[in-house]
Amino acid sequence: MGIFKRLKDMITANLNDMLDKIEEPEHAIDQMIKEMEESILELRKQTASSIASSKINTKKLDETKLEVKKWQKNAELAIVDGQDELAKKALLKKNELEAVVLQHETQLAEEEALIERMKSDLHKVEDKVQEARRKREVLLMKKRAADSKKKMLESSEKAQAAFDGSSSSIINGFDSFSKYEEKIERELAELEAREELKPGKQYTSLEAQFEHLQGNDDVDDELAALKKKLKK
Repeated sequence: MGIFKRLKDMITANLNDMLDKIEEPEHAIDQMIKEMEESILELRKQTASSIASSKINTKKLDETKLEVKKWQKNAELAIVDGQDELAKKALLKKNELEAVVLQHETQLAEEEALIERMKSDLHKVEDKVQEARRKREVLLMKKRAADSKKKMLESSEKAQAAFDGSSSSIINGFDSFSKYEEKIERELAELEAREELKPGKQYTSLEAQFEHLQGNDDVDDELAALKKKLKK
């Protein structure tokens, strides 16, 4: 890839869009900065070479212009001296040099335009490098924050999983406890029922005795009422 093509891609590149499409933007930025710095060095070298060439051509242009003036003056001297043929030769030489001057001026204008463009590109790439460095620092801060958040989240998830497991174990333990409790109560109830069903069972509890007495009183009252009715 030529330097100008590479520079064009770097200058017109939108770093945000580029980084969004890259899996490891940190390494991509480092590589991008490296390529930009290499391009800057190459561009500076070529710009310096173009400036040197421009200075040489400027010097040649000035020298050629002096030659034009010189042969213009020679033609004038020949005319004054009455040597028209010699004057024509001087004018021909002057015309040839004027054509060279035109070539130098055209070349110099092209070189100056190229130099200005190279300087502009150089400044733009330098700005892009600074932007990439800023992006790298921001990216590193975001990455550190993301890593920290990820660790906290993973720790929280592990703690929650452990808590859920413990809670389930406790709940299951209570469920088992309740089943055992129900089983024991059922066994006790069955034993009490068997005890009550024994022949000639005596009322042992105070409450049971009173219930028994209350039951007899009801029957005696009903019997007395019936007798009274029959007498009438």
